[in-house]
Formats: sequence, C-alpha cells, structure tokens
Amino acid sequence: MTIALKFNHWGNNIRNVDVENSIDYLYTRKLLEKWANVPIDQIAEKLNSTDWAFTTYNRRLNYLKTLFYLVVGIRRYTAELFS
Repeated sequence: MTIALKFNHWGNNIRNVDVENSIDYLYTRKLLEKWANVPIDQIAEKLNSTDWAFTTYNRRLNYLKTLFYLVVGIRRYTAELFS
C-alpha cells in the first residue's frame, strides 16, 4: 500500500474526513502521490523546501506528522511484538 493510500485510509477512517472533498487533505494527498518515490525520512525536508504560506505549510506538516507517527508507531510496535 502506497503512502498516499495510507493517507486516504487514515483521513477517511481515523480522522473521519472525506479526503476527496476537503481541499487541505486532498492537496496533501496529491503531494504524497507526487512524491511517491521520496523516502519517508526526506518528506519533511521536501515539504520545507516548497514555498507555501505559513498556515498551508503548518497544516500539511501536522497532517503528515500525525500520519507518520501512526505508520511508524505501528511498524515499531509490530517489530517489538515479533522480536
């Protein structure tokens, strides 16, 4: 599952937001689709290098930060469970 699909699932099912009809979530997902080949640890750097208004940048950063905590946290928990 790509990170964009995970974002969609997270937005729709965990955040209870219709990603297709929320401009902020939709354009954040489009970024993830555009950056499909960028490693997760470089996405924050890529986000920072793009020129946006402060509120847009902060909103997208918070969405991605929350998503990545969930994705990495689950991965870390699963690794500990089976080690």
